[in-house]
Amino acid sequence: RTFRSLELSEERFRSFVEQSSDGIVIIDSAGSIIEWNQGQEKITGIKRQDALGKPLWDIQFQLGLEKRRTPENYETLKQMFGEFLENKKPHWVNTPIDTEIQRTDGSRAFIQTITFPINTHSDFMAASITRDVTLRKQIDQLSAALNDINAAMNSTLDLDEIMKLVVDEAAISLKCESVAIFLQEDDQWTLKAHFGLPEDMRGERYSDAEAPAMVIAAREKKPVFVGDVKASALINGKGELGGASIRSFLAVPLLAREKLLGVITFNHHEAPTTFSGEQVDFAS
Repeated sequence: RTFRSLELSEERFRSFVEQSSDGIVIIDSAGSIIEWNQGQEKITGIKRQDALGKPLWDIQFQLGLEKRRTPENYETLKQMFGEFLENKKPHWVNTPIDTEIQRTDGSRAFIQTITFPINTHSDFMAASITRDVTLRKQIDQLSAALNDINAAMNSTLDLDEIMKLVVDEAAISLKCESVAIFLQEDDQWTLKAHFGLPEDMRGERYSDAEAPAMVIAAREKKPVFVGDVKASALINGKGELGGASIRSFLAVPLLAREKLLGVITFNHHEAPTTFSGEQVDFAS
């Protein structure tokens, strides 16, 4: 009966680990990874077979932002886990830690991890539970950006200064390579403010035929998303801005009391990209 109880307990534990959407990692007394569940695979992009048996600090170093992957940071990470394995109880144990990681495919994510020791009779072990908090972080950033924009709208800044602040905040918050504001003037679209585009493009004017997505966004009074300019029949494979190659963009009408003022575009240049629902809401 005791053996069967242990067997059932192990099956339940295994089922919990495998089905958890949170990342679960377990290390042994040497710091080697002995458990790396599917949740952790999804969050980090690192497969179970590529993590098992590796020192945890090696994998964490691999997930660090590229600019932080220095020999000094590697040694700091290794020393930090060494102290933990010696049961010195560093300050970060049992404390949720927020970190930005860079996955194997180059994409970034914000994670929250809590690490804790596992009490066993025979040997030291430790575990961590990781949760992807990217969406929460994005919402926090978007809310902060909106607060800054609202403050600017109610300040003594002139229109040009406000538009410049809007494109700067939007580019950072939505992680766009460029953002541009076009106002409708004399039946044309004038580029009034931008982030991430050549400075001499400011003031350029575009006809409706040169900016079909902006025309649709203005007419329908709702966002228009083009996921891949090269494959889009809407714009015949040409970017909205002739002087800058654009691959994906979101065009959002600028409205004041239902009156159309212009259009703001959020642009990605290198590869096809999508926008989350929260990002579209922020843009709108």
